[in-house]
Amino acid sequence: MKLTILQKSIIKSSLKVKEAELERALSEMSLFQELKEIQTLIAELDGENEETEPLLVVEFKPAKPFHISAYNKLWSSLKKAEFVVKEAGRGLSTREISNAIVLREPTINRTALVSNLSAGLGIKAKEGKVFFRTKTELGENIYSLLEWQVKKEAPNNMELL
Repeated sequence: MKLTILQKSIIKSSLKVKEAELERALSEMSLFQELKEIQTLIAELDGENEETEPLLVVEFKPAKPFHISAYNKLWSSLKKAEFVVKEAGRGLSTREISNAIVLREPTINRTALVSNLSAGLGIKAKEGKVFFRTKTELGENIYSLLEWQVKKEAPNNMELL
């Protein structure tokens, strides 16, 4: 029996598919066998752990109340501003705050950030009373943390927020 080129091609492609299926099955079998070996090793190690005591027991107890001091991109712009001002240890202008945030988040939309900071520091911070504002001779607003000042000692040129 003589096969045509088309028939040979069809048979060859179906044999290739079957070959790939068998290779995949063998691969799965070898992976299954490897998994069984790993599970056996884990079981042996678990058995050894029961017979011996741990060499070191570490117990974590923070000396102070737990405080996260890491910057988080998910914070609101006001929380980011509070973090930046605290880290600087002094009052900062809106421009300095936004520059510090952009250094931490280079992909942030700077225009939206400045807008959010201006609105938040100028209006919304009044409710939270987190910041106080002083004006420089050039008319630039400098924002500091309210906790750094005592409300009664705030000079007349300071506007409590």
